[in-house]
Amino acid sequence: MTGRTPVSVVVPTLNGGARFRRCLEAVRRQVLDRPIELVCIDSGSTDDTLRHCQDFGARVLSIDKGTFNHGLTRNQAIGATSGEYVALLTQDAVPVGTAWLASLVRALEETPRAAGAYGRQLPLDDLNPYLRWRLEQWAATRATRAVQEATDREAFEAAPPLAKLAVAAFDDVNSCLRRSVWERLPFPRAEFGEDIAWGLAAIRAGHALVYEPAACVEHSHNDSLWRDFRRVYADHRNLNRLLGMNQIPTLRHVITCTVSGAGMLWRSVPLVGHSVGRRLYWRGYAVAWTFAQNAAQYLGARASARAGRPPWSWIDAVVTD
Repeated sequence: MTGRTPVSVVVPTLNGGARFRRCLEAVRRQVLDRPIELVCIDSGSTDDTLRHCQDFGARVLSIDKGTFNHGLTRNQAIGATSGEYVALLTQDAVPVGTAWLASLVRALEETPRAAGAYGRQLPLDDLNPYLRWRLEQWAATRATRAVQEATDREAFEAAPPLAKLAVAAFDDVNSCLRRSVWERLPFPRAEFGEDIAWGLAAIRAGHALVYEPAACVEHSHNDSLWRDFRRVYADHRNLNRLLGMNQIPTLRHVITCTVSGAGMLWRSVPLVGHSVGRRLYWRGYAVAWTFAQNAAQYLGARASARAGRPPWSWIDAVVTD
């Protein structure tokens, strides 16, 4: 392996705990035909995160928590690496097996026009059934490889938002960038959704993106109803800004889509193995969860449409604090 350019791995950290240690252990188990450079950028951890970095030979960049930005902080870490390929993880994403990194690198080497590759996310066992169902709809859970590109730029720009998202989807929870492309297309300043913004910019610049399911990580968030509302709100504020997405355009749609959506969940999400009491609980939760999802999409898109104006509601400040 000596003499070959390393492959870099970047992980932003803040109080990552025991799961972060598992992430580092998995990175160090990777089998690759060249050295692996590991860089963590830490925003002021007060737990054992820095000790874990030291134990696994990671170089640590330290920044003030108040300066963290999803796009710019990743740029800072990538800029401190030397690899031709730079893999990105989050601190709670644990690579599966010993070929995770090799699979991402191979996807880029086999597709020279690709700016980046992203891999599969497998939900944890404790994930609630509706969050599991939603994660299984996301592009980063498919079982088959895909090359995403806009061969007809005019048709891409004329396509509806969901069709554009299918092409520009990218998830830096588990991904790898081609350094030469990143140098021309760094991540934008972003409080949320820097990966989708970068994927869209790469597609518009004429590059492809590769989804490589062989590169698996274990990753999911068993969020509370409020935390999930905040995540969906921020996501749809970003998607409206980038793609004009407005899936829930009126308050009336919030109500009608909650009724139809809860019924769909009752029919589609299996609750096998749950007691009668827990099944009743999850049936009721489906209504509250679907309402929260639809309200977050409605409010997020409206917040984006009013960008640059004074806050139109308390929700914008509370959700993004």
